[in-house]
Amino acid sequence: MKRRYVGSMALALSAVASVLGCEQKKTRVDELIATAQEAPAEAGPRRDLALAASAAPSPPRQRPPRPLPPGKWGPVQPSAPLEIQQKTLAYTYAMATPDPGDSPVDKGFVEMVRAKLEQAVRAMDPTGGDRISVNAAQGDRRMEVEMGSGCNERTPFNLAVQRAGLPLTTLAQSGIFVIQCHDSKWKCIQATRDPDDVICVAAPRRN
Repeated sequence: MKRRYVGSMALALSAVASVLGCEQKKTRVDELIATAQEAPAEAGPRRDLALAASAAPSPPRQRPPRPLPPGKWGPVQPSAPLEIQQKTLAYTYAMATPDPGDSPVDKGFVEMVRAKLEQAVRAMDPTGGDRISVNAAQGDRRMEVEMGSGCNERTPFNLAVQRAGLPLTTLAQSGIFVIQCHDSKWKCIQATRDPDDVICVAAPRRN
C-alpha cells in the first residue's frame, strides 16, 4: 500500500510539474507574441521618419534650350527663324519658372520691390509719363517694367541694382527670378539667378 501511495504521489507531482511547465512555456510564448506585435507599432513611425530624413531634395526643373549662345543677348527679331522665336518664348518663360521646392514669394516683399522699381524707372525715364508702370507677373516671379524709352540689355540690372538698391542675389533668394523692361522698341529679360543671362527681343509697343 505504501508503495502504491508513493507511486500515486509521484505520478500526481509529475502531472503537476508537466502542467506548470506548459503554463510557463505558454507564458513565454505569449510574451514573445506580445513583443512581436508591439514591435511593428514602434518601428513604423521610426521607419517613416528615417525614410523622410533620407529623402533626396527635388532636383531643379529642366530648362529648355537657350535660343542664343551663352553671353549673347540678341535682340531676337521678328524675322528670326520660327524655331528661334519659339525657343525664345519657351526660354524666357522658364527664366521665371520656380523649381519644385521653391516657396511662394512674400506679398509684402513684392510690393516693396514694385515700389522701388517704379521710383527707379521714373528717375531714369522722366518723360515716360503714363507709359510707366511696374507689375508683378507669372506668380510674382517676374517684375515687368514698362517705360517710354531706354530699355536695353543693361536696363533691368541698372534699375534693380544701381537705382533701386536690390541685388540680384537678394531677389533670387526671395523668389523673384526675372526683372524685365519694355519700351517702344525692345523687351529685355534679366535672370536674377544668373546675372549673365539676359535676352532682348524686338517688341514694339502697341499703342
